[in-house]
Amino acid sequence: MNRLLTDRQLHLLSEQGLWADKTALASRVKGCLMQVGDPLHMAVSHDSSGWHLPPGFNPAARQFTRGEQLQDCPYQSLDCPSHFGRDDWLTLRTMVWWGHGIYSCWIIKGTSVPGIARLLRNQAVDIVADGADWQVWHGQDPWQWDQAARLIEVERWVSIQPSIDYLKFGTVTRFSATALQVDELTETVMAVYRAGARLLQRSP
Repeated sequence: MNRLLTDRQLHLLSEQGLWADKTALASRVKGCLMQVGDPLHMAVSHDSSGWHLPPGFNPAARQFTRGEQLQDCPYQSLDCPSHFGRDDWLTLRTMVWWGHGIYSCWIIKGTSVPGIARLLRNQAVDIVADGADWQVWHGQDPWQWDQAARLIEVERWVSIQPSIDYLKFGTVTRFSATALQVDELTETVMAVYRAGARLLQRSP
C-alpha cells in the first residue's frame, strides 16, 4: 500500500499540542508587534510634518496583517507608517516571517524614490556606521523578501537600483531567545525608523 503521509507529516497532523503552541505563539508575536507600534506611531506623528510626503499621507495610519503562505511559511507584520496610494507607497514594515527571521524595512515607491535613493547612496557609510547590518532589496517585485544585498556593498546596489521603481532597505534579525522581547525589538525597529526619517527629511 502506498503511504500518503510521511512519518513527519503524520506527526504534524496528529500533534494537538503543537497547534496549540502555534496559536499561542502567533498571539504573542502580534502583541509584541502592536507594542512596538506605539512608540513608532508617536515618532511618525511627531516627525512626519518635516518629511517629503506623498499626497494623502496620514501619519495616524498603521496596519497589522498576517498570512500563512509566504514561501510556504506564516508571517505577521505591522506597517507604521502605512501609506499605499495608487502611485506612491511609504511604509515601514516590521514582519515576523516564521522560519526566516524578523524583517524591518522601509518600502518607498513613487516620484520621490530617485532623490531618496541618492541620499541613501550618499549617506550609506554613515548609516552603516550606526552598527546594524543594513540590507537593500533589489528584486523586481518589492514584495520579494529574499533578494537583498548588504548596504555596505553600495556600489553593487547603485548599479542595480536604477532598474527598479522602489526603494526598500532595513535589517534582518535572525531568531533568538530574546529577539521578540519588546524592548529589544523596539530598539531594532526604531534604528531603522531613524535611518529612513533622516532620508525623508526636507531640507531647511
